[in-house]
Amino acid sequence: MLSKQITKNHIFLNPKLEDKMELFKLLSKKAEEMNLIDSSKKMIEGIEKQEETGVMELKPHIVLPHARGGFVNELFVFAAISKKGLKYKGAQKNKANVSFFIGVPPGNKTYLQLLASLSRFVKNEELLENIVNADIKEDIFHQFKKFDTLHMQEERKKQKEKKYFVLLSINIDIDDDTISSFFAEIGVEQTISIDGRNLDVESSFFSIIPSIGFSTQKEEYSYIYMGITSNENAANKLYGLLKSKDIDLSENKMGTLVQLELFDSYGGYGKDIF
Repeated sequence: MLSKQITKNHIFLNPKLEDKMELFKLLSKKAEEMNLIDSSKKMIEGIEKQEETGVMELKPHIVLPHARGGFVNELFVFAAISKKGLKYKGAQKNKANVSFFIGVPPGNKTYLQLLASLSRFVKNEELLENIVNADIKEDIFHQFKKFDTLHMQEERKKQKEKKYFVLLSINIDIDDDTISSFFAEIGVEQTISIDGRNLDVESSFFSIIPSIGFSTQKEEYSYIYMGITSNENAANKLYGLLKSKDIDLSENKMGTLVQLELFDSYGGYGKDIF
């Protein structure tokens, strides 16, 4: 994805600039010339407004000046690389070696994938060092292509991994933080909880024959937790973790725990980052 978004004409190597405002002006003007935005002025204003709450840094000296609005025609990202470091007020030690300059149109969600890719890229110390120390744009572009190749290999490997759906229905009160930590331990990243009512067979039967005069039992409620994991032994491990808290699912009416293999699974993005 990065090599498609950050082409050679989106790379600015060691620009002779004094500070971040000059960087904003240069890159906004370039974006306007390329018809990526309608107004360089609005782009700069948008970035300044975003940075009023703080500069977004993926890691020290790696910044993401960005703006979102109707003045952006399509999602784009520029990469400005400065080996000695550009004066960037608000960044760590007020210095930026890499600036990913991003414009996001309203309603666009693809930028979440872009940010995820950038985040993974800067975690690769070798690739990051290579772009900071590069002497020509071609070398920088090659690092983004190399990253995309590595990422594709990782994705193919993930696709071969089996996924499992885990569902826990428990009939006693338990602290949500405890359940969340248990699900995290078995490899579930996003746990969903639901409060539900037990449909007791006996009480349902008597409810349709009220003339008999039997009183039905009080309705019981279950707490349902579910999520997806690649751990094939997740349910077994969760069963043991619950037992360590004196919750034995083998006891009558305590609850139910199931694990099912998934053949299709989509989605997983969290909330908007900006």
